[in-house]
Amino acid sequence: MSSKGYRLIQEKNAIDEVFTHHHDKDLGFSKRRQLVSGIVSITLAMSLAANAFFIISHFLHRPHEISSNRTAFASLERNKQIAWTDDSGFASHNRTIWDQAWGTLNPDTGFVAISDDFALRTGLHESQRWPWDSSKGLYLLQGYHNLHCLTILRTSLTEMHDEKPQSLHFTHINHCLDGLRQEIICNADDTPRYSGLDQKMGTGNGQYRMCKDWKKLEEWANSHSACYKYKHGVETIEGGIPLDRFKHCPDGSKPWIESSNKD
Repeated sequence: MSSKGYRLIQEKNAIDEVFTHHHDKDLGFSKRRQLVSGIVSITLAMSLAANAFFIISHFLHRPHEISSNRTAFASLERNKQIAWTDDSGFASHNRTIWDQAWGTLNPDTGFVAISDDFALRTGLHESQRWPWDSSKGLYLLQGYHNLHCLTILRTSLTEMHDEKPQSLHFTHINHCLDGLRQEIICNADDTPRYSGLDQKMGTGNGQYRMCKDWKKLEEWANSHSACYKYKHGVETIEGGIPLDRFKHCPDGSKPWIESSNKD
């Protein structure tokens, strides 16, 4: 009896030893799992912190993203970064460079022939007829009207600087001056221009902003071109627009021939 009792006690102890060994293994595995989990958590937290720093830094060094709503006509967006600069050919003190820079601007590109259907869909007023297609109206894109007015003011200033007689009517100059004023008021640009660390720099120099792509506007204007080209000379207010001014299509087409064939 005593030996059986002893064996039972030994078996019980054996079971306890096995359970204790298994429990010790579980505790070791649990500690290792906790260690690995801790390392992963720390790594993840560091990664998130680094990403947050990158995003904040990226945001601070980029212009504020403005809603990219497309325009109703040329479908333009404010998706092009352009920096303000005081160092361009348009502001050069070298007369040759200055003249060449301004000579690259062509306000005539802004004269477009738009179908009446498109005008009706987009809420445009009915306009005078394009001479080569009576189903299209003649329009001048606002951006190019602004350029036209800038060239008018520049011409007047240049003639005054060179002590030459004014070739432009004062009413036209004043019209352009007020037109640019209206454009500025309409846009109400609220971009804060930084004052710079050096007073000589002026404000906003090198500061980026989100702009519309002028090249895309130019492409749209050319695809709807009214084939217009102004012939320089002393202005006259009276009289209509000579038809010869509408024979300068950028793609080389000759719609006046097609128009005459229809007649």
